[in-house]
Amino acid sequence: MQTRETQSWLDCLARRDAGAWRILIDRYDALVGAIGRCAGLQACEVDDLRQEVWGSLWRRLPTFSLDSSRGRFCDYLRVTTKNAVRRMLRQRERHLVEIGLLTMEPRDEFDPVVEIEARESRSHTLERALVLARRQFDDRTVNVFVVLLEGSSIEECARLFSLRPNTVYKIRRRVCDRLREDLRDD
Repeated sequence: MQTRETQSWLDCLARRDAGAWRILIDRYDALVGAIGRCAGLQACEVDDLRQEVWGSLWRRLPTFSLDSSRGRFCDYLRVTTKNAVRRMLRQRERHLVEIGLLTMEPRDEFDPVVEIEARESRSHTLERALVLARRQFDDRTVNVFVVLLEGSSIEECARLFSLRPNTVYKIRRRVCDRLREDLRDD
């Protein structure tokens, strides 16, 4: 999204517009979940993370203003989510110490969120790309693209879907070109 469009969308979110919130969840819920999973949170903790992030955003949006010099909205959301993960991991660690399952020993600072940042960003981009592809292409085209993403060769994919290899190449190029445009605009 461009800055003006993003601010308009954020204004709709601040007014609690249900359609804008659906777009928010469709667009960014996978990012929040991916950050939590990559940091080692359990499924129920990832659900808690989502509630914390969306609740925090709900409370913050009436006074929120996007500063484009500090990045895009997804950058803000990524930082907010990582901070929430850090709080959850510290809380989990304190709880384990309290019940005696963990002792606090001096250790080097290790931030699992920092370690997985690049992987999480790629994962979000891929999940976002697949959401966009499913909206713009028929199921067979998306399935061919997913099989290619999973590492199958053009020939294997062609056999699997009873297509000519040239058709698989065309599908890959068409989907990639469209996704590049969409993700560049995002």
